[in-house]
Amino acid sequence: RLTPYHLILEPDSERVRDAWERTLPEIDSILGWCRSRSLPLLVVVFPFAIQLMHPETSAPQGILAYFARERDLPCLDLLPGLVAAEQRGALAPTDLFFDALHPTPLGNQISAAEIARFVGEHSLLR
Repeated sequence: RLTPYHLILEPDSERVRDAWERTLPEIDSILGWCRSRSLPLLVVVFPFAIQLMHPETSAPQGILAYFARERDLPCLDLLPGLVAAEQRGALAPTDLFFDALHPTPLGNQISAAEIARFVGEHSLLR
């Protein structure tokens, strides 16, 4: 069983590579379904709380960004926006996350604003 920490801290392990080999084709399938119906698709990558303290642990974001770029699939990584908000507002990770995975209302508000901005800038809604 893998946890988010495996994806972040052990990105080159065989178990993690195997998990990506099973997961990415699923995203490809969703993308194919959407494109066959002329529906937009956006991949939004939510960080884990530990990544706010260690933004260099962004292997999952890199994998998804590369995957999306190869398919001309819009992809938004929320890590840079949350780190920037944290620094601008002198916030702690606990201001943005209740625990390792779940954003606080402020974390959700910042994420929603980033998503709305991205959707608007890329005209993903008609």
